[in-house]
Amino acid sequence: MPAKKTEIIFIFLLLFFSFYLRLFPLEASHYWDESVYLQHAEIFSSGRTNYSELDSRPPFLSFLISLGYIFWHNMYMAQIIVASINSLGVVALYYLIKRIVNWQAAVIGSLLLSTSPFVAEHSHYILTDIPSLSLLTISILFFYKALDENTGKSQRTDKVTGHTISGLFKIKNPYLFASGFVFGLSILTKFTSLLFFLFFLAAFRMHKDKCRGYGRHFLLGVFTPLSIYFIFAQIKYGFFLYTFIKAQAIISASSPEPFNFYIIHFQEIFGAPVIIGLALAIVFLAIELSRWIKQNSRKYAFNDLAIFLFTSVALFIYFSTMAHKEGRYLAPIFFAIYTLAAYGLSYPALLSSSRRLAVIYTVFVALLILAANASVLAGHFEKPLVNSAKTDTIIVAEFLKDEVKDNTPVYSALNYPVLAYYSGKETKAILPRQDKLECTDESFAEYNIKKSGYLVFFPSIKTYEQVFVNYYSMQDCKYLHKVKDIAGAVIYKFR
Repeated sequence: MPAKKTEIIFIFLLLFFSFYLRLFPLEASHYWDESVYLQHAEIFSSGRTNYSELDSRPPFLSFLISLGYIFWHNMYMAQIIVASINSLGVVALYYLIKRIVNWQAAVIGSLLLSTSPFVAEHSHYILTDIPSLSLLTISILFFYKALDENTGKSQRTDKVTGHTISGLFKIKNPYLFASGFVFGLSILTKFTSLLFFLFFLAAFRMHKDKCRGYGRHFLLGVFTPLSIYFIFAQIKYGFFLYTFIKAQAIISASSPEPFNFYIIHFQEIFGAPVIIGLALAIVFLAIELSRWIKQNSRKYAFNDLAIFLFTSVALFIYFSTMAHKEGRYLAPIFFAIYTLAAYGLSYPALLSSSRRLAVIYTVFVALLILAANASVLAGHFEKPLVNSAKTDTIIVAEFLKDEVKDNTPVYSALNYPVLAYYSGKETKAILPRQDKLECTDESFAEYNIKKSGYLVFFPSIKTYEQVFVNYYSMQDCKYLHKVKDIAGAVIYKFR
């Protein structure tokens, strides 16, 4: 283990570097999903209900942002909060890997996560994927802290069953409750985090000698935040699992990507250093298994790493079966992937009996990681601290905000969350139907468009909107008159 002072300096630099990469540049423009979470923060903070997807989106990230708005009601505050959570996740991974393997692997793993171009990019966005990863990592760190607290504690024997029961109720260990509580928050940050019950089931099973009788503390922690949300959902939507079911239905209805999507994009998501580390980890774990070494120390942590590998493979396969796929959807398993990669890359240092050689090797690998990502990192530092550029959709939204004075709704088939957040106008989505949208009473009724308000189309952008909207019909529509052509969009108003 490095000197305490050296470790504190490393953690401080790691936190500062990670925060800088994830915060800057501050953005004036945000995209579809980002605008949804920003809009939900407005609902929580100011009651603005012009648009909402709370019936299918997790609420916790937006709720955190709304708390930040108490101090500074600005979307830059949202970026500061997200960057802070995502940076804390890097530090949490350091301590998790240090607990499971050792400090050499912790240095390597935390640098892998901090400097990963893919993770840094997606940590910059106001999205739930990386914050949920951070919360999961903190939850698992608390779980292992609970195991450490229970090691060596006094035990008692149940007089009826004869089973040995650890004295958790006497010593009042709070870490299992904290682990469950943060896990519950991670579920409310991204619903698919619920799948990580698989990890905790395996971990409780693996460490049953230390966890017997403790599951209720973990579950109490999980259901403390979830129960509040379930009560809200039951009152608001009539069924406490409604939002989970609807979110899954929306994903399932998406155009399917091939099963091997994540395999094809694996290098793009994780990068060469992580792939090499994973390959080495699998080889070294196989060697440890063949030797059948009983794990009496943390040096190899075979059992815990085996759980990480099992969880990663099982959930990777599950995510591959989902219809809609994006690289960021794998974020919940990143803590396991990066821990395994760190183990693989640090294995020679684990075997070394010389502390000096272990330090030299760790520094060498750390420099290789920085070199592998040097071009991307250098490009990031060349960016301005504030990016004030505005997208075309935001230009349209600001026109609606400034020029449209009535309270009639805005209908749009594309980027409607962005229009809603930046304009503040009541915004309704035009969702695709089997028949094209035409200028007829029947067509407007089919698309749930009341003949009042504004229609915004983006005919110059090649998207699905062009498939189901008959632009020529709109141009000559007797119900509409054109308000403005602006930034690639056409704005109509019902007469």
